[in-house]
Amino acid sequence: MSQPVGISSAPAGPHHGQRVGHADPFDRKPEPATLQFSLRLFDVVGGQSVDRGLFLHQLPPQGSLLLPYPLLATRRGRIRLEGVRVQTLFPFGLFRKTGFYPTDTDLVVAPPIKPLTLRFVDELVSEGQGQTLPQRGWGTQLYNLRLYQPGDDSRAIHWMTTARTSQLIVRETEAEDQRRVTVILSLVAPDDRESLFERSVTLVASLLWQLTERAYPVRLITGREDSGFGSGSAHLFAMLRVLALCERQRPEAGGSVSAGDEPSSAHEAEQGYCIAIVPWSALVMSAQAMASDRVLDDRQLEELTHDF
Repeated sequence: MSQPVGISSAPAGPHHGQRVGHADPFDRKPEPATLQFSLRLFDVVGGQSVDRGLFLHQLPPQGSLLLPYPLLATRRGRIRLEGVRVQTLFPFGLFRKTGFYPTDTDLVVAPPIKPLTLRFVDELVSEGQGQTLPQRGWGTQLYNLRLYQPGDDSRAIHWMTTARTSQLIVRETEAEDQRRVTVILSLVAPDDRESLFERSVTLVASLLWQLTERAYPVRLITGREDSGFGSGSAHLFAMLRVLALCERQRPEAGGSVSAGDEPSSAHEAEQGYCIAIVPWSALVMSAQAMASDRVLDDRQLEELTHDF
């Protein structure tokens, strides 16, 4: 991602980049018109200065510069930028002057999206063929019989019922493109499953991305978080935010699981096809008890994510 930094010798308001970003205003008192400054800039994270290689050779009096730079996040989650530390050796390199300008900006880093094999995704989709949302639309399954109305397609007339009732009756079909998919991610895993848990989060993010691309209504459940059903990019980004901020939960002493940490039940009206991602094998039976249509355990997850 690209992080824009605004540097100005006059007061400036915050600036938001197109993707993520903030503006760090640098203010100084008016100096004679002949004075010009060279500056080094550091991000401040956790109270420490982080050198991003940002250097301004020249900042004229009352001048303003916008300096973009790449910010590579090495892991998902929340990154907090506390501010910008500015350093200069003016004048003549005899003294080092520094200043701190708070920004207090939070960036949320989503899990990476990895390519999934078409065979794996197609297999999941085909398994959920029977999980349709009862809704009127184009399809082959019977949804309803009703009286003919002007404008109805004559090919939809149900002749057997029409002959029996002496009224024109049309056949409505059930939509076949409204299959819903629920993805459940178990958050409980011991410390030795940390790497597998992170790869499982990446797998869930990649699967949600693929299903959204195919226009499936999808739902994400992680612990107590439930995104509800939705489709489109806005809903996808909301689910990716949930995945970005979810945290692994350690099992309690003795390997037990506290209430609320087990895989949640998604069984309710019109739940759709349900996939449970369980990175700790001790919870597989719990996931199966919730009657998920498909459970991916630690062994299967290792095979699917070893290249991530």
